[in-house]
Amino acid sequence: MLQKIRDMLMQVLPICPVMLDLAAPTIYTEVPATSRLWAEEVFGLVLVSATFADNAQAIALANDSKYALAASIVSADESAALEMVRHIRAGHTKPNN
Repeated sequence: MLQKIRDMLMQVLPICPVMLDLAAPTIYTEVPATSRLWAEEVFGLVLVSATFADNAQAIALANDSKYALAASIVSADESAALEMVRHIRAGHTKPNN
């Protein structure tokens, strides 16, 4: 899964070559909700992620943001992803492709 995400990020680079000067695509996993990386908006080719016990905890983590510009939900259960979209407070929320 991480390789698929890295590949997707690399597809953006030809569109935004200036990003190469800033930082390479980076994925941070298991980021604590108390960390600055989790709490602040990160601009660039960065993915910040964490695991969760259930959908309710995932929604709580997603809604614990003062910015909430966008959210993506990736799930094997598309109907569950669509249900979660209804509960996440963000400017733009996108379920599975």
